[in-house]
Amino acid sequence: MEVRPIDRNQPVVDQIGRPKQNLQIFCDQVKKAIDYFTIPELTISSLDDLPAPSGGVITIPNDTCLNIAGHINLQGNRIICSGVCVIKGSNAETASITSSLSSGAMIYSESILQLRDITLSTSASAYCVEIDGTGDPLAVADWFGVNFTGGKAAKLTTLGNVIIVLMGMLSPDNGIEFYGTFGTIALTETLFSISGSGKTALKFDAGVTISRRIRVSFSAFVVSSSAVGIDVPLSVTIPDDTYILFFCNFAGGATYTSGYTYTSLKSRWYENRGINNTYRAGEYYVENNATATVIGGSGTYVKMAGTTTALAANSGFSHASNRLTCTSIVSKLYDIKAVITFTSTVGNVIAFKIYKNGTEILGSKVRATANAAGREENVGCFGFTELGLNDYIEIWVTNETAANNVVGVDYSLLVTEK
Repeated sequence: MEVRPIDRNQPVVDQIGRPKQNLQIFCDQVKKAIDYFTIPELTISSLDDLPAPSGGVITIPNDTCLNIAGHINLQGNRIICSGVCVIKGSNAETASITSSLSSGAMIYSESILQLRDITLSTSASAYCVEIDGTGDPLAVADWFGVNFTGGKAAKLTTLGNVIIVLMGMLSPDNGIEFYGTFGTIALTETLFSISGSGKTALKFDAGVTISRRIRVSFSAFVVSSSAVGIDVPLSVTIPDDTYILFFCNFAGGATYTSGYTYTSLKSRWYENRGINNTYRAGEYYVENNATATVIGGSGTYVKMAGTTTALAANSGFSHASNRLTCTSIVSKLYDIKAVITFTSTVGNVIAFKIYKNGTEILGSKVRATANAAGREENVGCFGFTELGLNDYIEIWVTNETAANNVVGVDYSLLVTEK
């Protein structure tokens, strides 16, 4: 096959052969587009490669990428990013930034700050990173492969999103603090190692508002010597079922979580080790009931009568008037089981069904015949269905023989997430 060189002056033609523009013009336009979306990259191998400090501040222009080539000591200075900034190294073992500060933050931004493959360390009284996005609706923290080895890791205020992957919080003087409002806070494949009274790996201020979710997944927390792993106070505003801990491991013997717990409607904690996991289940029961369920006509179903009691361990379900109501916003499949002991007229055939929102669940019907003592025990009624917010479950009954009443002496209803 013959390979011909490209002629940049060769016109580009449309489908019917009309010239559109020559290739040189087209290439120039592509280059302009690439240049528009490419920010300047500065290779930093020493403090001298950065802009000259002024009053202890190194100001980085908007839309700048700092390529950290080695271990950089800012010698008591701090970096302030004037706008969008990327700070990256080759990997966190060979690229680092350090600076001894008495307060404030070693790296400060009020916009988008990307951190990549770098280790950060400062004095115990200072933050490695602070982002305050109060004035920039597009401000985010986007970090990958970042290690914090000294100082307080970060202070984050009012950001659209916080996305952190493969972070190592290796015994810093404190963890990440959150203030203000956030959309999504997502951390994955991260090691948190924190030790000492008053220290918290992930600490949320009491006034934080989360509009979408907190999600920590596939991460490990080593929390020791009176430290705290994750603190989300009960005053934090967050939608139901969106405080997510998934496949995380907690060890070290201190306090792993504080504030919202695994039973809260805010929480979805699954497949974690070292902490209790969320479950969604509800049960009510009746014992020694004497209140008859009035049958209006043979074959006509009515809800079982009696005063039911809910279990204290119910989670994701409310209870009232012989009814379990789903309070979780996440729709899932649930197993439903009812066990009933009843009395009625001798020889009458009594039928039971499980109802969802006032309609029977197909396949849940069961029949039993009142014995010579007018009683039958351990009648099982089963089914499964999808339940979401405000869906409710009840036991209904009828007498298929005659309009004789039925007494549910002992019965229970159990709903469990599949």
